[in-house]
Amino acid sequence: MNPALKVEPHLKKVGPDTEDLYTDGFFKEQDIVVNALDNIAARLYVDARCVTNQRPLLESGTLATKGHVQVRREKQLQQPVSVKKK
Repeated sequence: MNPALKVEPHLKKVGPDTEDLYTDGFFKEQDIVVNALDNIAARLYVDARCVTNQRPLLESGTLATKGHVQVRREKQLQQPVSVKKK
């Protein structure tokens, strides 16, 4: 792991109710967003905010040993690729 990496956990709910806390400015200050959310609505919300603010998102999954990789580029969307753990 990069020793210069700074990880700052946020435990407050994320969604339209906390846009005063998680503003566009907040997202634009991040080099990358990593989440471990437990509901689809919050995951979709963070995804949309990262797309809007052009920030990479590393999102955890909840499909047991299956993983999904999805690459998004501005104005281009590629289909998700399933990666199975060996």
